Amino acid sequence: MSEERTPDVIGVRTSLPAPGWTVLDAAREQRFTGEVVAHTDVDVEYRIYFDRGEAYVAERATDPSLGTRLVDAGAINNAQLE
Repeated sequence: MSEERTPDVIGVRTSLPAPGWTVLDAAREQRFTGEVVAHTDVDVEYRIYFDRGEAYVAERATDPSLGTRLVDAGAINNAQLE
Protein backbone atom coordinates (compact mmCIF):
# COMPACT_ATOMS: atom_id res chain seq x y z
CA MET A 1 0.00 0.00 0.00
CA SER A 2 1.47 3.39 -0.91
CA GLU A 3 1.25 6.16 1.63
CA GLU A 4 -0.09 9.46 0.35
CA ARG A 5 2.27 12.26 1.32
CA THR A 6 1.81 15.96 1.48
CA PRO A 7 4.38 18.18 -0.24
CA ASP A 8 7.58 18.92 1.66
CA VAL A 9 7.13 22.67 1.34
CA ILE A 10 9.69 23.62 3.99
CA GLY A 11 12.29 21.09 2.84
CA VAL A 12 12.87 19.09 6.02
CA ARG A 13 11.41 15.67 5.21
CA THR A 14 14.77 14.14 4.22
CA SER A 15 16.22 15.02 7.63
CA LEU A 16 13.35 13.54 9.66
CA PRO A 17 13.05 12.39 12.36
CA ALA A 18 14.61 15.48 13.88
CA PRO A 19 14.09 17.65 16.95
CA GLY A 20 10.90 19.66 16.67
CA TRP A 21 12.72 22.96 16.91
CA THR A 22 14.46 22.29 13.56
CA VAL A 23 11.10 22.10 11.80
CA LEU A 24 9.79 25.19 13.59
CA ASP A 25 12.98 27.07 12.78
CA ALA A 26 12.74 26.11 9.09
CA ALA A 27 9.13 27.32 8.99
CA ARG A 28 10.20 30.62 10.56
CA GLU A 29 13.20 31.12 8.27
CA GLN A 30 11.14 30.44 5.15
CA ARG A 31 8.22 32.60 6.32
CA PHE A 32 5.95 29.57 5.90
CA THR A 33 2.18 30.05 5.96
CA GLY A 34 0.07 27.00 6.70
CA GLU A 35 -0.14 23.98 8.97
CA VAL A 36 2.68 21.75 10.21
CA VAL A 37 1.64 18.36 11.60
CA ALA A 38 4.07 16.58 13.92
CA HIS A 39 3.99 13.39 15.97
CA THR A 40 5.79 12.63 19.22
CA ASP A 41 7.49 9.34 20.05
CA VAL A 42 4.27 8.25 21.80
CA ASP A 43 2.07 9.05 18.78
CA VAL A 44 0.61 12.30 20.06
CA GLU A 45 -0.25 14.47 17.06
CA TYR A 46 0.39 18.21 17.16
CA ARG A 47 -0.69 20.84 14.67
CA ILE A 48 1.14 24.16 14.49
CA TYR A 49 -0.29 26.97 12.38
CA PHE A 50 1.97 29.62 10.84
CA ASP A 51 1.41 32.96 9.16
CA ARG A 52 4.49 34.22 7.30
CA GLY A 53 6.80 32.31 9.62
CA GLU A 54 5.08 33.27 12.85
CA ALA A 55 3.46 30.44 14.81
CA TYR A 56 0.09 31.70 16.00
CA VAL A 57 -1.47 28.56 17.46
CA ALA A 58 -0.39 25.05 18.35
CA GLU A 59 -2.67 22.28 19.52
CA ARG A 60 -2.80 18.56 20.14
CA ALA A 61 -5.22 16.53 18.05
CA THR A 62 -6.93 15.53 21.30
CA ASP A 63 -7.51 19.15 22.41
CA PRO A 64 -11.03 20.61 22.28
CA SER A 65 -11.66 22.85 19.28
CA LEU A 66 -10.68 26.51 19.48
CA GLY A 67 -14.37 27.47 19.51
CA THR A 68 -15.04 25.23 22.49
CA ARG A 69 -12.06 26.67 24.34
CA LEU A 70 -13.25 30.24 23.66
CA VAL A 71 -16.72 29.40 25.06
CA ASP A 72 -15.17 27.68 28.10
CA ALA A 73 -13.00 30.76 28.73
CA GLY A 74 -16.03 33.07 28.49
CA ALA A 75 -14.60 34.94 25.49
CA ILE A 76 -17.68 34.11 23.37
CA ASN A 77 -21.01 32.41 23.96
CA ASN A 78 -22.52 29.39 22.22
CA ALA A 79 -24.71 31.57 19.99
CA GLN A 80 -21.64 33.45 18.74
CA LEU A 81 -19.89 30.17 18.04
CA GLU A 82 -22.65 29.02 15.71
